[in-house]
Amino acid sequence: MGLFDKFRKPAPEEKAHDPAVDYDRTPSQDITVNLTENNIEINGKSYAFPIPLTELVEQFGEPEKYVFGKMYIDVLSDKQNAILNETTPDRLNYVWNELGIKAYCYDRVSIRAFQFTFRPYAYREMPPASPSNMFGGKITFNGQPWFELMKPVKPESPSSYNKSFKFGAHKIHGAFTDPKTKDKLRTEKDYTNIEIALDSSVSEIFSQPKQETL
Repeated sequence: MGLFDKFRKPAPEEKAHDPAVDYDRTPSQDITVNLTENNIEINGKSYAFPIPLTELVEQFGEPEKYVFGKMYIDVLSDKQNAILNETTPDRLNYVWNELGIKAYCYDRVSIRAFQFTFRPYAYREMPPASPSNMFGGKITFNGQPWFELMKPVKPESPSSYNKSFKFGAHKIHGAFTDPKTKDKLRTEKDYTNIEIALDSSVSEIFSQPKQETL
């Protein structure tokens, strides 16, 4: 080391590449979602869970369809997959790949939950049947930015990547990238997705007639 080397400033560290910037969010940039205690408003149109799939096709176009059990064929045994597909034959995931949106149903036609994907998972591979693109629209709860209501909620455990809370008739679930980040320092950019679902504790039993599936 030279005489003056110890006085030199260290070279700035290169920031790791953020894979979240590699996605084209323009297909969904004009989508607005506002959740109230009883309804979800999408582009100004109000819906109540469970939402007929046909109404979402009018909003977003035709989705890809995934049978729930078959999504996990690479991580479960043949026996486990057989049981899963036998016990949940009508549970399907619908994915709007370009929009970064996934939806769930248990009867093939009535959507009971949405998942909006913001960025790739940092701690594991993206789950099966995840959208190939990321969501770039605006999400609010009662007109407030979604993160403002998520921020005070504590993670499920010190090592958890998740937060959940009840919002009217809905259950909100958020997944973030790093449990080691102090919660007060975490921002909306640290979230991989949020899920908006009909809360399972809602006592009303919904039933809708079977419709032709996609």
